[in-house]
Amino acid sequence: MKIEVARLNPYTSDSLRAFVTLSVTIDNVTIEIRDCKYHVKPEGDWIQLPSRQYEDRESGEKRYTNTVHFPDRDEYMAFQDQAKAAVRAAINPDPYQSEHDSIMEEFHAKAEAPREVAPSPPAPRPAGRPADSFDDIPF
Repeated sequence: MKIEVARLNPYTSDSLRAFVTLSVTIDNVTIEIRDCKYHVKPEGDWIQLPSRQYEDRESGEKRYTNTVHFPDRDEYMAFQDQAKAAVRAAINPDPYQSEHDSIMEEFHAKAEAPREVAPSPPAPRPAGRPADSFDDIPF
C-alpha cells in the first residue's frame, strides 16, 4: 500500500489542522479518499476518514458513520501511520529547511523593523547671524 497526499487545504480550528484528499495505491490500483481531516492534539495526531451524517431513529440525535471502514484493526493502524506520515511530509517537507526559514524570517523581520532614531541636532547657524532666542545659544 502506498499513500500520498493528492490535495491538502490547511485549516485551523480546535484540533483540526487540514482537509486532505489521500491517494491510496494497492496492487497498481489507485483510489482517492476525499474529505479526510488531519487532527493534532497534545496526545497525538490522526486522520479522520470521511463520514456521513444521519439521524438516530430512536433518539432523533444527529450521528455520524464512517464511509470507509477497515475490518482489521492492524490494517487500520498501518493505514493511519502511512497517512499521517504522508500528511506530515506534505505540511513540512523538510524540517531542517523549515527551521532555517524561520530563523531567516526572524532575522529579516528584525532588520526591516522600524528603528528608533535619535533626533538630529539643529543645524549650526551661519557665522555672524544673531540667535533667535537664548535657547539657540550653545553654552
